[in-house]
Amino acid sequence: MKKKVQIQNLVYNYRMTHDTGFAPNPFWGVLTLATCKPQIRKYLKLDEAREVWLAGWYTEALKKTYRKENKKTFHAEEGHEYLIYLARVTKKISIGDYWTEFPEKRAIATHNLRCLKRYGDNIYEKIDDQVYKQHLNISHRSAKDKKTDLSGENVLICNEFYYFGHQKPLRICAKKCPKIINRGYVKAVNVTEFLDYVKQHKPLYSRTRGPLLRVRKHD
Repeated sequence: MKKKVQIQNLVYNYRMTHDTGFAPNPFWGVLTLATCKPQIRKYLKLDEAREVWLAGWYTEALKKTYRKENKKTFHAEEGHEYLIYLARVTKKISIGDYWTEFPEKRAIATHNLRCLKRYGDNIYEKIDDQVYKQHLNISHRSAKDKKTDLSGENVLICNEFYYFGHQKPLRICAKKCPKIINRGYVKAVNVTEFLDYVKQHKPLYSRTRGPLLRVRKHD
């Protein structure tokens, strides 16, 4: 009889097609995933026996989306993957509770790119059972977006995160990366070497277990 392998860490890996600061939202000292990826938000389970992480990876589609924005672009080298962010999920709360507990993350529809509220992902206020108000924002405004977002039921809270962004993602040799697929997501277990490698690098925004937010200025 084979001995069951103890899972020390679990990483949900997926490729990102957008990186605006909305999903995930890395501002105000905590990274949150409140919209998109409904299957992950709904079914992800937390327990004390293991760490659960999210990893968002670069795609060529993402580069095309922000071609006009990027003054500096990088060349994606063959044999490497590019990490946009890594975050440890420390809490999972309902969308309704998120509106109440994280008012700083509520969105404001503005064209001011320097206003962090522009990227707020807290856009659904619970009015009654199964009734949510979709507040005005610049990212998810359609009925289809609302249906998809609310189907995830929960918001993932990450108090430890390493956010590199799409302009300067972290280059990692493909052989050192967990498994990644082009659509949907895939789970990888016991990838401590990968996690340790990411933690050694200085991201654009980050927070570990301490109270301070470290921010790297743009070059």
